[in-house]
Amino acid sequence: MVGFYVTGELRDTVICRVDKDDSYLFCFGYVVHHTSNQYAAGDWFSTSLIETIEKIDDKYKITTLNSTYLVDGVDFIDIPSTAITNIRMGTPPLKALDLLGCR
Repeated sequence: MVGFYVTGELRDTVICRVDKDDSYLFCFGYVVHHTSNQYAAGDWFSTSLIETIEKIDDKYKITTLNSTYLVDGVDFIDIPSTAITNIRMGTPPLKALDLLGCR
């Protein structure tokens, strides 16, 4: 039982660390469910900047300024700031790196 409000649950997530700065993190993944009708299951999703990441049972709780998400895993990827625009438009982070010739 979750003892806090959950904005949504995401799958196949990756935590993007921008310019190797641990204070500049956001999550990219796919919606399992979301409280907003704007997002349907399977839609890609990118959070705002992450404030905290906390392990709770077999999930991770990712908290941003205004939202809380549950994710299955926390895999980090370093991305340059030049990749942000592509990722925020729905390009998966690894594909964004490929487009920039960074991998």
